[in-house]
Amino acid sequence: MTRIPYIDNGGNEFMADELLTCPCCGGNAVLSFMGNNHTTKRSTTIKCTKCFLKRTDSALRHSMQWCAEASIEQWNKRSNQDNI
Repeated sequence: MTRIPYIDNGGNEFMADELLTCPCCGGNAVLSFMGNNHTTKRSTTIKCTKCFLKRTDSALRHSMQWCAEASIEQWNKRSNQDNI
């Protein structure tokens, strides 16, 4: 899996796996952040730009990087990129 840089809302850069295409339509997926490492709740949303399928994950005690990596891992497990 290719790792690429991401920048969260707090300006922190980290490396994580690249998002695979949407499991439903094969569209491109984008990762967005809500909150930062200084807020009580942090969440990430991965959303397809074509069919708008989305996945949101939240964390209270983990960093924004952890939340993003968990979301990306789950999104990529569902991708059917090889079938499109």
